Amino acid sequence: MNANLKKFLSFLLMAFLLGLVSCKKDEEVEPNPTIADNGSTTSAGVGDTISINALVVAKAKLKSIEVRFDNRTLTTKTRFTNDESDNFTFTFFVDSTRAGQTLRFTVVAIDRKDRSANKDFSVTIRSRVAPTTPPADTTSTGTPAPLSSPQSFTWERVGSSAGTGLSEFGLAWTSNTSTAAIIRKDAQKLVKLSASQYNSITTRPALKAAIDAAADIPDFRDISVQSNRTYSDLIIGTIKNNVYYIIKIEESTVSSSSAGTRVTVKGVYRN
Repeated sequence: MNANLKKFLSFLLMAFLLGLVSCKKDEEVEPNPTIADNGSTTSAGVGDTISINALVVAKAKLKSIEVRFDNRTLTTKTRFTNDESDNFTFTFFVDSTRAGQTLRFTVVAIDRKDRSANKDFSVTIRSRVAPTTPPADTTSTGTPAPLSSPQSFTWERVGSSAGTGLSEFGLAWTSNTSTAAIIRKDAQKLVKLSASQYNSITTRPALKAAIDAAADIPDFRDISVQSNRTYSDLIIGTIKNNVYYIIKIEESTVSSSSAGTRVTVKGVYRN
C-alpha cells in the first residue's frame, strides 16, 4: 500500500470518528423538557374554577404531562397534536374546604428519553365564603341593620378561561366584546345603581329596597378590556342566596400573556 493511499484511508477514518463524536455530542446537549407559565390563575375564591396553563417544550418529543396535587396525580396527558410542544391546560373547581388556602399544583413533563422537568403553580384562595342565608335586616334593638364595612374583591380573566372571583356575588364572566367585559347575571338579580346610591345607602333594608326597585339586567358591559382604567361611578347590585350586595368597581388593568389577554378588575363591596 503506497503512502498516499495510507494517508487517504487515515483521513477517511479520522473523519468517520469525528462524525461519531459529533453525533454523540449532539445527543448529549439535547435539552431537557421546559415548562413555562402561560397565564395561569393566581388567586380565586370559593366557587371559582381555576386554570393552570403551561407551555411545555420537549425537543426529544413529549411522552406525557402530569398534574400533581396533594401527593396524587390528578391528570395525565399522553396524546399531543405537536409532540415537541404543547399549550397545556388544566382546570380545578374550588370548593369551600379550600377557603384561605394556598393551593400548589406541580406540572411534570416527561420526554421520550424519560427525562423530566417540573414546575409549581400556586393559587391563593380567599378566606371568605359567601353567605348561604341572608343576614338580619334589623339589629337586636329593632333598628335597621347597617351594611358591612367595605371589603375588597378581585376579578380576573385570562384568555378564554372563565373569570374568577365573581361567583360569590352571583356573577359570571366567560366572554368579552371587542372593547368590554361581559359580566353576566348568574343568580337572582343584577342591577345598575348610581354613585350617589353607593354613598347614601348605609343599611340593609335601604339596599334591599334599592335593588328590588331597580330594573333587572342580563349583563353589565362597562369594564374596559382594551386599556387600564379607573372608575368612579360603576356601581352594580346583585342578589345571591337572598343576600343583597352593592359593588363598586374601581379599576381594571389589562396585560398580555401567551395564553391571551389578562384583565384584572378590583373594587369594594358591602352587604
